[in-house]
Amino acid sequence: MSTEPAVSLSAQLLRVVSDIDSWVVSSPTIAFGILPVVIATVGFLFTTIVLEAVVQHVDKKRLVQWTSDATRDEMVRRQRAKVPLATQVKDCLYNLIGPPALVNIVTSAYLLPMVIVLPDTMLPATWMQFAADCVLMCIVNDFFLYWGHRIQHENKWLWENFHSLHHTINTPTPWSTIYIHPVDASLQGAIPIITAALAVQPSLLSFYAFVAFRVSENAVIPYVSSFMVPIRSFPMADERRPLVHVKQWLSLDNEP
Repeated sequence: MSTEPAVSLSAQLLRVVSDIDSWVVSSPTIAFGILPVVIATVGFLFTTIVLEAVVQHVDKKRLVQWTSDATRDEMVRRQRAKVPLATQVKDCLYNLIGPPALVNIVTSAYLLPMVIVLPDTMLPATWMQFAADCVLMCIVNDFFLYWGHRIQHENKWLWENFHSLHHTINTPTPWSTIYIHPVDASLQGAIPIITAALAVQPSLLSFYAFVAFRVSENAVIPYVSSFMVPIRSFPMADERRPLVHVKQWLSLDNEP
């Protein structure tokens, strides 16, 4: 039996991968600016759409129940009566692909090449390096994310002008996680991610994998089972952060 078709297909796939690799490293704007934003957008939208479909077929008792006054489904319906789903999706897309995304592209494409030399390939030297890059970026990112979030609860001006918008959603769903002011998104998203990359100087593939994970993680949190809530953050930030945030969601007065 001839193996020529298989060999030919394998060679074509390798050629496509090589071409993509060459295109990615052809420009700092592509490697450090455009592609991370594209990956963040695709990762979040894919995760959100899948979750919204799958959650319709799971035991709702396993989901985080934000109040005992009504079922989660009832709370979501009430929430979407106040802030329509279309509004949440529109604001979500605005942050992902609108002017804030352009700012992220310019900032990342300008800052990262100052520290990270554009490599000849996006692949890491070893898979051990890939794993180490991702773990270290998670640690650095979580530290700055924590403080970017906390300062908005403690500073009255930041709360009133930016972070309070996010808390108009009292029953979070994947779509609502990026229903957020662009400045808030920068403090909790773009700045921690870029800072993590500057500190760790990862391979491009490690950076892309981390961006996909970090942004997609936002969509998962509202539907994570309640027994998993306490394990989300690193102890170096505050091991109680997820539980504290749940209490803040439930509070009628989140102001600093």
